[in-house]
Amino acid sequence: MTIPPDIVCVSLTTWAGEYTTSTGQLMAELARRHRVLFVNYAPTLKDVYGQWRGQKRLPTGSGGRETLTTVFLPHGGTLHVLTPPWVLPINPLPPGRVYDALLAFNVARIGGSIRRATRRLGFEKPVVINALHPTVGRGLLGRLGERATVYYGYDEISAETWSKAHGVPAEREFLPKADAVVVSSAGLLERKKPLNPRTFLVENGVDFDLFHRAYPRPPRPVPTVGYLGAVDNRLDADLLEACFVRFPDVRFVFIGRVPEAGLRERFGRYANVAFTGPKPPSELPDLVRQMDVGLIPFVKNEQTRAIYPLKINEYLAAGLPVVTTRFAELGAFEGVVRVVDSVGEFLEAVRESLSENDLEIELRRIAVARGNSWARRGEALEGVLERMFNVQRSIFNVQ
Repeated sequence: MTIPPDIVCVSLTTWAGEYTTSTGQLMAELARRHRVLFVNYAPTLKDVYGQWRGQKRLPTGSGGRETLTTVFLPHGGTLHVLTPPWVLPINPLPPGRVYDALLAFNVARIGGSIRRATRRLGFEKPVVINALHPTVGRGLLGRLGERATVYYGYDEISAETWSKAHGVPAEREFLPKADAVVVSSAGLLERKKPLNPRTFLVENGVDFDLFHRAYPRPPRPVPTVGYLGAVDNRLDADLLEACFVRFPDVRFVFIGRVPEAGLRERFGRYANVAFTGPKPPSELPDLVRQMDVGLIPFVKNEQTRAIYPLKINEYLAAGLPVVTTRFAELGAFEGVVRVVDSVGEFLEAVRESLSENDLEIELRRIAVARGNSWARRGEALEGVLERMFNVQRSIFNVQ
């Protein structure tokens, strides 16, 4: 039998962090049948200095040094994690010759680190999966001995201020050169396919077994509405304030980072609002178990139109009623999620959800989440690899 290809994932995130990432989940699934090297986002000298001053802690704990570790996964597979050595903090620089020269320096350091790791691990002709890191991916093309390159776009790179100046032109140049492009939402599929006709949809999934631990949920004296995720510019603040006022006896809990201090101050004025801060994935089921309703109160714009929210299946795995704005194409959840178009409809949907007591629909929600597990998404990504190499399904040993 042909050996499944080795995978090198060059990520914009780190393997170990305070929240679940789709990149990490998919690579963990591929590690069931492939040898996988997960390449953390390289720390910059600014990051290293901040850690030295005690102002921040690098998620990798590398201190700016190159490290290679092995992670033993719950399903029995293993995954290798590489943290490249420090690089220069060049993202604030404007496009131009200086930026290009310093980027080439960074790419050389990252590429050299990856080659050392793949030699040490005995990887041969890996498939390189670049996860929303086109500035580096563009420079690494053809320099890792790869048999193919896949670009994984799980977010709209043009929607974030930090990524517009360099990420957008890099993506436009990089995508047509990739052997395949994988995106996480219908909105992204529509936008990226013109850049590369070999673009495929692999939507976000859920760690079903983890979040299903929150079911069944015991009755609580104080009704609780919850939100999982970052409290940031995606949220419709006016809509949420309308909820706080309309339901003064309901507790609203935000579980996640609050990168925008203005929203914490604005929402914190209400006595029925609480923030837990970010929590590790292992603690989330206990928090979800305390909810009566899960919210996705996103504004509708170019950024959110490209989102397939992780939290939607996490709520459903717990059997929770879900109320969401129609920020993107959510037709797949018709009948199990309340999708609304106005403030009035949103408030009414929250009211209905708080009084709901329907075992049949709870079980339907759980069934939908089970069908959207990360294991299924991992199989879908392997299907993309199959198409790319035009090989028989048995090569990848997918059941």
